Amino acid sequence: MTVKFLGDFKIQVDQQEISGLSTLKSKALLAYLLMEGKKAQARSTLAAIFWPDAPEQTALHNLRQALMVIKKAFDQTGCTEELFLSSREAITLNPTLTIEVDALTFAQGMEELFRWMDGPPRRGFPIRRLQSLIDLYQGEFLPHLSLPDTNDFDDWVVLNRESLNRQAIQGLSWLLQYHENRGEWHLACPVAQKLIRFAPWDEQSHFRFIQCLLALSHNSAASAHYQTAVQYFRNELQVEPGHFLNVAKRSIEKATASAPAASSFQTAALPHFPTAFIGRARELDTLEAWIADPHCQIITLTGPGGSGKTRLAAFLAAQQVSLFQDGVYFASLANCSGIQQISASILQALGTLTEQNQDALEELLAWAEQRHALLVLDNVDDTSAAAAFAARLLERSPRLVLLFTAYSRLDLLGEKVFTLAGLSLETDPCQEAPPEAIQLYLSHLQPESLPEIRSTEFLAKVETICQLVEGMPLAIALAAGQTRCMSATDLVAELSHNLDVLRTSSANLPDRHRSIQASFENAWSHLSPQRQSFLARLTLFRAPFTAAAAEAICAIRSGDLRALAGESLLTWDTTERYRFHRTIWQYAREKDVLPATAKIALQQKYAEWFANRVLEFLSDHELAHFAAMLAQIEAELEDALRSLYWLIEQRDWARVKPMILALFRYYEARGKYRAGSAAMSEIAEACGKMENGLAAQVMASSRAALLALRIQQFTSAARWIEFAAAQATAQNWHEEEAFCLNVLATQAMATHSAGAGEKYALQALACARQYAVEEEEAHALYTLGNSRINKGELSQAEADLLECKHICQERKSWRKLMRVLNSLADAACYRSDRQAALDCYFQALEIAEGTQNPYSQALIVNNIGTVYMELQDYPAAQEYLTHSIELCQQVYDREGEAVALANLGEIALWQGERDQAVELCRRALQISLEAGSNWGEMSARIILAQTYREQAEMAKARAELTPLLQMSVASDSLNFFYRALVEAAEWLVQTGRPDGVAVLLA
Repeated sequence: MTVKFLGDFKIQVDQQEISGLSTLKSKALLAYLLMEGKKAQARSTLAAIFWPDAPEQTALHNLRQALMVIKKAFDQTGCTEELFLSSREAITLNPTLTIEVDALTFAQGMEELFRWMDGPPRRGFPIRRLQSLIDLYQGEFLPHLSLPDTNDFDDWVVLNRESLNRQAIQGLSWLLQYHENRGEWHLACPVAQKLIRFAPWDEQSHFRFIQCLLALSHNSAASAHYQTAVQYFRNELQVEPGHFLNVAKRSIEKATASAPAASSFQTAALPHFPTAFIGRARELDTLEAWIADPHCQIITLTGPGGSGKTRLAAFLAAQQVSLFQDGVYFASLANCSGIQQISASILQALGTLTEQNQDALEELLAWAEQRHALLVLDNVDDTSAAAAFAARLLERSPRLVLLFTAYSRLDLLGEKVFTLAGLSLETDPCQEAPPEAIQLYLSHLQPESLPEIRSTEFLAKVETICQLVEGMPLAIALAAGQTRCMSATDLVAELSHNLDVLRTSSANLPDRHRSIQASFENAWSHLSPQRQSFLARLTLFRAPFTAAAAEAICAIRSGDLRALAGESLLTWDTTERYRFHRTIWQYAREKDVLPATAKIALQQKYAEWFANRVLEFLSDHELAHFAAMLAQIEAELEDALRSLYWLIEQRDWARVKPMILALFRYYEARGKYRAGSAAMSEIAEACGKMENGLAAQVMASSRAALLALRIQQFTSAARWIEFAAAQATAQNWHEEEAFCLNVLATQAMATHSAGAGEKYALQALACARQYAVEEEEAHALYTLGNSRINKGELSQAEADLLECKHICQERKSWRKLMRVLNSLADAACYRSDRQAALDCYFQALEIAEGTQNPYSQALIVNNIGTVYMELQDYPAAQEYLTHSIELCQQVYDREGEAVALANLGEIALWQGERDQAVELCRRALQISLEAGSNWGEMSARIILAQTYREQAEMAKARAELTPLLQMSVASDSLNFFYRALVEAAEWLVQTGRPDGVAVLLA
């Protein structure tokens, strides 16, 4: 929630503005509680503040009414959490809510900055923080909110208003001084204007604004403002112009008579760059705070080559110029290998290197003693020498701040280290600008020669390019440079393959920045041969890997991993995994530092390690461990699949087949049906090319088919299961035959052939029982149970499902147990035992949440919503159905979304909101037709038919009933068929044809 009280009264929840505060008292009460409500506010105190003249009981009643108005206003935004925690005695803001109140943010931020504002800065200041706070202050506190009948509230507003205004004036004055000291008059002018707006009575503010105008040679504007200021003081304040305005007058006269004076501001000798600096807002805020911290003396910026360390350090230094008493200095330490060379390079940058052959370190120590200065020391090659140098320098010069850029930290006590990653690809919801990485890419292009630069398609390609290089600034700049000679589409295709295209011949770039490979080679050259070998071996991993995997496979200890991460060649996730940046992985992999035999042995270890990791998944059946095992496979999936393909090439079928089963179980449990069907079909194809690979090919094909059926890819599923079933039968692979029969049953049910589905399920059940395949026995019982529910044979259906449930519990088959619980709940609903249904649904939901399967969660949550509909608990029903829609949208489950929308439409109909019912069901019908969902279509049409009939739109009602009856008959959907019959009978009666009811029922 965002709250704007400075210059306005505006409250937004998820970017939706609160608009239902119908009374002035409710607005005032809400403002008071948002400002003061972190501490419990007594109801009696609130009543006395806002209704001081009313009897206590009346005031407390008014308070309850105002709180109800506030709650209703928030409910209208869809906010489901309580804003306040209330008791009989007190009211408190809900501490679990994230509420950003601009007035509180401004006041607290300014208080933090005031400790640096006592006098002129001696060593640094978080100037960006001050600028952002000043931008936040858009006007006085609650400018149009006043309660004439309560002095206490108005006094509270005035006190806050004056306090915030005082902070704003002090901050503006300090920011204006910053720009004045730097001679940035074009930036100083708007600050001075804002200062006058909030302190028009301050003569010095007018003087400073006039000085800004004169510095910009705006003499006429300066003279005009002087006249306006004089009139204000004489007419409004009844005083004559004082010292500052008299000085301003003389300055105007002097400026009119002579040319403007040159600026006396001396800029630091910082490197210049041919392109604009983009992004790094979060990094700059952190680094500025460190620089201003009196306890921080050493800061090291680390990151891989091309991450923008030098650019960021130079930009940060430029922002701090004028904020250090004795200056800001920049020196490159490239190729400096000892303390004396480092000292000499710095002295040269300072311009104080003497001709005498004296000790450079001693000369630098003499210069630095007692100075408050910032030294930016870029491109450290020798970190041990740099660390020894820093220790010596700061021992003699404790007021210096040293900012290093290096591949690794210096390992000094008190050193603060900031490791740069790529530029952000996340959109800031508070900003309209695109993400930082995309901004940088676009800044390197010429819009005049690229008319498509703002098109959605082009920006999508740019986003993909930035993702492929993981936001690395140098890679983004080099990629943008290629736009002159190749299309964005071709560039995406090239970068998807490798990064060699990222190069330039620009003469104004150092050699190490003319290609990504050159940047990597620079880092590689700083590694010892042992570390080079370690890095090359680790490129075997494609996904983030653990220290245990690195040691078991590559014989690399955790200390060496930490060292490589410290040199910005690996990224550590701060918990257990390391990963490569893509640019480093590609070029490290190309280094041929291992003999061929060692590579084969390493590959064998790699495949065996990940095969064993995946097979652990099949052996551990405890639900408490199930989610963790799923997360483990998800994190290592890319390496697991590569291991599987290597084992297929080695024809190690004893490992391949159980890996196929384990990976199928992962894809099904996670609800990753699309990715799973694609992976299984590719595995099947690979197995089919190898000698003796038919059994594994059949296993992968049948599982690809089942996963494809889950997402209604019927054509592909039919092709895969037809092949698998034929081969399993021909080869007498009975366990696989039972699985294939179950898939054929699922296929028949999904394509509305209930009779065929039941036939295949009975065959699967017989096969599974004959050959003692319990898992497929449970699968067949589940299919039969659902088929019999649809036919209305509830007793037999529940018997099948309970037997299935027993097998699943014994085997701890959580996925199947979840689904059978869901079906048992459906059966309970048909028996009108809604409490039993809810019990089953909530048990199933617990498993779905434990396995982190959003598809199943969406289905079960929708079903829970329908039970609450039957119980006429509409708020609970709407809550669960809305959550189901959110889950469906996350996983693109169009059918589930349509069914949930139709259910919400039915609630709207029951509540008499027919227009809303039509709107919801039309959306459901559109989605169903696009997705080819018969279930969603029937769910929408039955509600539309009833709604149109109740609105006496009989032709529209008939247009829905006709296809509904046809579809329900064709798909054996008896529930929809009976509902359609009842609705058709109602339609006949309402249209004056009651005789037709008998014909219809006959």
